[in-house]
Amino acid sequence: NSPFYNNRKMIIGIRPENIMVADEKDAIMSVKCLLVEPQGSHQVIIFKINDKIAKLVISGETKIKSGDTFYMNFKQEKILFFDYESHEEI
Repeated sequence: NSPFYNNRKMIIGIRPENIMVADEKDAIMSVKCLLVEPQGSHQVIIFKINDKIAKLVISGETKIKSGDTFYMNFKQEKILFFDYESHEEI
């Protein structure tokens, strides 16, 4: 139990390019794709986490369609922490 986290309410932030589609065994969570926005060499996948809209950026070759459930993971070293009250980065 780090004093950094101890009873502290925080918001975490992860940029879309730091979220990755993963195999089920390596995944942190599964989500349902709401919309796919093709962008040429990449695509933006829109999904919900706890009623909040989120996005991830993946290769245009990855096959995910609207309505698909997929697994994801993220680069843990890229997580940003924000104070819940002030919204300032910790």
